[in-house]
Amino acid sequence: MRILGSDGRPLGAGLFNGKSQLAIRVLTMDPAVEIDRAFLAGRLDRAVRLRRETLRLEERTDAFRVVNSEGDGLSGLIVDRYGDLLVAQIRCLGFFRLAPEVREILRGHFPGARMLFRRDREAEKIEGFRVPDPEEGPPTEIRCDGLRFGVDPAAGHKTGLFLDQRDNRRLAATAARGRDVLDLFCYEGAFALACAKAGAKSVRGADLDEAAIARARENARRNRLDVEFTHADAFEILRGRPRTDFLLLDPPRWISSPEDDAEGRRRYMDLNRLAMEALPEGALLMTSSCSGRLSRETLLGILREAAARAGKHLRFLSIHGPAPDHPVPANFPEGHYLTAVFAVVG
Repeated sequence: MRILGSDGRPLGAGLFNGKSQLAIRVLTMDPAVEIDRAFLAGRLDRAVRLRRETLRLEERTDAFRVVNSEGDGLSGLIVDRYGDLLVAQIRCLGFFRLAPEVREILRGHFPGARMLFRRDREAEKIEGFRVPDPEEGPPTEIRCDGLRFGVDPAAGHKTGLFLDQRDNRRLAATAARGRDVLDLFCYEGAFALACAKAGAKSVRGADLDEAAIARARENARRNRLDVEFTHADAFEILRGRPRTDFLLLDPPRWISSPEDDAEGRRRYMDLNRLAMEALPEGALLMTSSCSGRLSRETLLGILREAAARAGKHLRFLSIHGPAPDHPVPANFPEGHYLTAVFAVVG
């Protein structure tokens, strides 16, 4: 549809849904453009070329984000690649109607790939559509930086794996050599296994999701790496003052709405205070937040206060966001949701 200003002047074109909280999703500032197959083909071609030709991701991995919604000018559409499988999440009515075109165009870029549309029930309720339950297919295996992982999109969070932490895992692996690593909220073990492969002295991982721990153990066997994975609560582990000199914290999204804000901030505070109380001088900490409503500066403020409460001196070494296959438009800072802080205690 065409987008007009209050004075009737054309402003652009996009997808409209009068029943949605986000009534207009602007896809182009050129009002002459039609949102049709040719438009989709151009945007999808640009997205694929960014990953293949600019980022050269296929030299490292066969798993990456192909379409990152607003970051690729396709608001409401997310597509991830896992080897021979493409997994899409549709978050608006417009792309629900355009899904057959999206499927056909992407199959041209990834010949022979299977494609699965994973449901986002919250978006479906808000937008007023329903993606059919995906047909169950066989899990797939992906490679990344010399490691192999099993991926079952029907069982995991998001679209099957956390691709956004790829570069942060590489940084953690570089720092892990010779250290005792503890990976809390380890999910399927990607951070832990990267550290083990890089030469960590010992590696332990823990998560409250029993199914994720089972998959983490399978991934360890797949890569022939010695990592101890435990079904346990991160807070309880930290209260026990575990022995470690490199602690990884990657908790779930604790702030999803304004109503979650106070409780979410308290959790981030408590988690990081306990972490710093447990760590000896000279230990490393990599702590993350994937809560888009928690800004980078707010997280850094929480970490400063947590250090003060723990009676520890904290030095920030570097601060990171998601991997570059998750681009964020300059005029849409809300799209930056992940912050990973690499720090040293004492």
